[in-house]
Amino acid sequence: MSFLLNMQSPYVAETESPAKRRRGWLGRWGFWAMIGGLVWSASPAAPTAADPANASKNVPTTAEKFDPSGSGPLKTDGEAPPPSFAQVCFDDFYLHQPWPEEKDLLALLAPVTGQEARIEQARWQEERSCRLVGLWRLQPTWQPGTALRLGLVERENVSIQIHVWAGRDGVSFRYYPDFHQTWAAFTSRRTGNQPRPESLELWATDQGRYRRTGVGTIALYWHEGRLTLARGDAALVSLPFTDPPQEVYLDGRALVRGIALFRVADGPPQDHWPLDRSPLSSLSIPIDLPRLAWQTGPQEKARFGAMEDGGVQWSAQARSGDVQTMAPITPAGMYQWTFQIDAPQPGTGILWAGANGEVLARLSFFRDRATGRTTFALVPGWHREIDRQYEPRRPTPWIEGARWFRLVHGAGVVKLFTSPDGRLWSQTEPEEVRIGQPITQIGLFCWDGQQERSVRLRNLSVQRLDLLESLVPAELRQKTAEVAQNIDPNSPDHVFKASNPEEWEKRLSACRPPDVPLEQWRRAWTVYTLTVGPIPGWGPQMLYQLAREVVDQVGQVEEGLRFLEQLAVFFPAASDWAAAEQLAACYDRLARRAEDLQIASIYPLLRRRVILTSFWPQRDWPPVLERLVWYELVRALS
Repeated sequence: MSFLLNMQSPYVAETESPAKRRRGWLGRWGFWAMIGGLVWSASPAAPTAADPANASKNVPTTAEKFDPSGSGPLKTDGEAPPPSFAQVCFDDFYLHQPWPEEKDLLALLAPVTGQEARIEQARWQEERSCRLVGLWRLQPTWQPGTALRLGLVERENVSIQIHVWAGRDGVSFRYYPDFHQTWAAFTSRRTGNQPRPESLELWATDQGRYRRTGVGTIALYWHEGRLTLARGDAALVSLPFTDPPQEVYLDGRALVRGIALFRVADGPPQDHWPLDRSPLSSLSIPIDLPRLAWQTGPQEKARFGAMEDGGVQWSAQARSGDVQTMAPITPAGMYQWTFQIDAPQPGTGILWAGANGEVLARLSFFRDRATGRTTFALVPGWHREIDRQYEPRRPTPWIEGARWFRLVHGAGVVKLFTSPDGRLWSQTEPEEVRIGQPITQIGLFCWDGQQERSVRLRNLSVQRLDLLESLVPAELRQKTAEVAQNIDPNSPDHVFKASNPEEWEKRLSACRPPDVPLEQWRRAWTVYTLTVGPIPGWGPQMLYQLAREVVDQVGQVEEGLRFLEQLAVFFPAASDWAAAEQLAACYDRLARRAEDLQIASIYPLLRRRVILTSFWPQRDWPPVLERLVWYELVRALS
């Protein structure tokens, strides 16, 4: 269960009416559907800009209602201004509202000629309901200031896609219930006016956000050249889309709690990459790729070349054997690498290596066995694969043309993100690569094959991330580095050769300068180990302990939230099952710190930030905010 819905029934879209809910506190998520009336009577909500004193103002008025019988724009009387996103984002299909009947669905949706389209009668928790099957077109014309709300209730036996078109270009949102309940966004192309895409490219996923908020109502917005699928006030996935939608289709099989078009003045606030917001990081440095000291070696059937746009290309002839080239670029530390790959081919990719030349991680490009198209993934340095098979239950990471990537590494973890525009970044799967030493080199490679192949790298920039190093004074960092460099690396008593955390503690205590307190020395060595390495197998536990210490000492809750948002990028999401519990525990400790600081309402500070955090575990999130909900309930009743 998601942390927001851990005490609620599986159907989460039905809540009390807008007149009885408290937006500014818990919105419509959590378990307030059961106890909201009690809290409401004990402690009524104070009006805010996003929570008007008269909540019924958020119910669509006559001027805002949509006429489903026509195909024109939304009807207005006197051009009443549409409500803001903050006013309508939590609107839903409420308990007092009936489930849509067939005639209600047909007022908004039309079957597509020549395609299967039917409405099945079903039951859901004793309610008569309708299930859409096949391909349906949204009949009304999409107008600027329009958004689509769709209520879903099933966790399984659902397969739904939303195809949005403007001419031949479009975006397809696909729901994958058996892959961490994930929504994925593909750019799409079609032939003529066909409603279904002819080709797809995976650009973004919701990174676990839908699963964190629970199955329920979603909304599709177009605002300022961007399509966004949202759940409440949280954007799930977003892609650039220059023109307003011209055609919208629902495709698949889904039990529908409700469907509606509504007016809205703006769209969801856009995400920000957490590490870009950090004042503790160095500036991003553009790299002159052709001038790096590339080590090509005597590889007769491979060729390195500089391109006119400042990029580089690594090419290999047929039957060249496995060939690669690399160049040193950074000292040891935590970094993010931002770059573009142009027209990648299967059997090629980008590599990252340590100072000793050991390849630690690869961005590899594969051939999808089902379609023959190119796909990509982050894999360990030892991994060698050209063809790959994909299960239909998960998004296939097809790629064409140029693509932005961002690789982040630190604390022994490497993660890969991708972006359509270099602004919004997303993982395509909850995976990472674990490494035992820092990355200092970048390279290009081509696996042996029967055809000529090449890979192009351009627009590389590197940014040192000082998130952890900022926790230790510069003088103490320097002293730690000097001690580490003066220890005999072959000594069996070297700190880095400790076999467990207890032994590590003993050895760092033995080399502590007498003028440095033990607690400060431990933190300095923790930071040095996680950034410079070598990084032991218990590196994630070290990161967790460090996070706990920082959260317990923050002077402001906002400071702790920013720290956890940035640190979450480095928590292992797949290779360490306990990491989700540990990150959840950090948020819980931050909540306790907020209590110590006498923060009036803790839940609003944490809820949305936890939903949007850049941490996508393979397991379900623990009930992070359960304690906060009970705390606020008890306080409201006291």
